[in-house]
Amino acid sequence: MPSQAQTCATLHNALLHNLSPSIINPRRDLIPLLQTHHPNLYKDLQNTQLLDFLSLIDNYDSPDLRLIPYVRKPNPAAFLNYRDFDIADVYPGHVLLYPDAESGNQGGLIYDTATDLCTWAFFPPWPREDEWVTLETVLNKWTELWECGKFYVDDDGGMAVRSWVQRDVDEAVEAWDGLLRAIRERMPAEGRADGDGDGSEGVEPILGRAQLERGGFHPYAVAFLERARRPPDKINYVAPGIGIWTSISFAEAVESEPTSSARRSYLTHARFEPERIPTLLFPAIESSKTDRHTKVVDPTEGEA
Repeated sequence: MPSQAQTCATLHNALLHNLSPSIINPRRDLIPLLQTHHPNLYKDLQNTQLLDFLSLIDNYDSPDLRLIPYVRKPNPAAFLNYRDFDIADVYPGHVLLYPDAESGNQGGLIYDTATDLCTWAFFPPWPREDEWVTLETVLNKWTELWECGKFYVDDDGGMAVRSWVQRDVDEAVEAWDGLLRAIRERMPAEGRADGDGDGSEGVEPILGRAQLERGGFHPYAVAFLERARRPPDKINYVAPGIGIWTSISFAEAVESEPTSSARRSYLTHARFEPERIPTLLFPAIESSKTDRHTKVVDPTEGEA
């Protein structure tokens, strides 16, 4: 059975080569680099999973230092950069294994050599004890995000992150069905609609695509609300004060939204991007129709 270091190295190298399949002669030179930049750390890491991992992962020269859109490849010279924040004496035995792509030494994936666990952190503060997971868990997650299309290579050849993919919709719809089942299980028998509680689900979507697109909704909201099934009539709330759109309430909300609202202004703004439309998935149950609208930042003043 492969060791933890071998399994993690295989995942890391697969990520590296999937991103740059043209690599012909990758190097495995992180150990010599570690000896050069941090000889004392190299001595401290003898007989550890981390040192074995570093000896097995590929390296190559590239203008792009990233492994995924927001993480750089391991760089032994930066392993102790977190010490700039005066926390090394309190938390010894840690290395900044995968630096954040933007901030560099301000955070990234920290590896604990004593426990062989890691976590994503920015300094200060130091992460909580319950936030640490295995490196294998992290690398598997990064692999999944490439495979599902969340991470991708854009038209310019750079790495980017999609705001949502089909898997996000699938998971949200599954969670929605679970929420409705939990609500029905807690309803008194006399309050349930016919067939409620027997595992049957409705087939009517919360809203139709045509109506959602006329309302100028975010593409993710359109994809979710046209697939999520409407619950029986007797389920009017999904949380205290939070209701579910009907065709009538949605149409009324859209029609009553002021033409000068920040959301409508953004829809016609020169910097308009469909993936950034502010959207209200579930309305608050209020007496005033205008209370149903979201408060958003004016796009002329910054990001919405």
